[in-house]
Amino acid sequence: MVMKIDLVGVKNRGTFLSVIAASTNPVQRAESIGAFRFWRDSGYAIGAIMSGIIADSLGVSVAIIIIGFITLSSAEIIKLGMPVEKIFAEVEPEKITIFLF
Repeated sequence: MVMKIDLVGVKNRGTFLSVIAASTNPVQRAESIGAFRFWRDSGYAIGAIMSGIIADSLGVSVAIIIIGFITLSSAEIIKLGMPVEKIFAEVEPEKITIFLF
C-alpha cells in the first residue's frame, strides 16, 4: 500500500550552514563558516565529555535532561541572533509530496 501526502505551503529553508552562508557578507563568508564548523565540531567533543561526567555523577536521565536544556537554550540564542525570516521572506511556498510505503 502506498500513501501520498501533499504538503502545501511548507518552506524548505535549507541547512543551518546554508543559512549562515546566505546571511553573511561574501567577504566574511569563509570566516563565518569556519567559525561555525569549529564550534559545531568542538561541541561534539565537549558535549560527549560533559554528558559522560554528568551521567556518572547524577545519572543518565539527568544528563539527558541537562543536555536537552542546553541544546534548546542554544537554539533560542541562535534564533534571536540570526535574521532567518528576513533572508527567506521572498521565498514562495512550495508543494512537497511524500510517498509512504
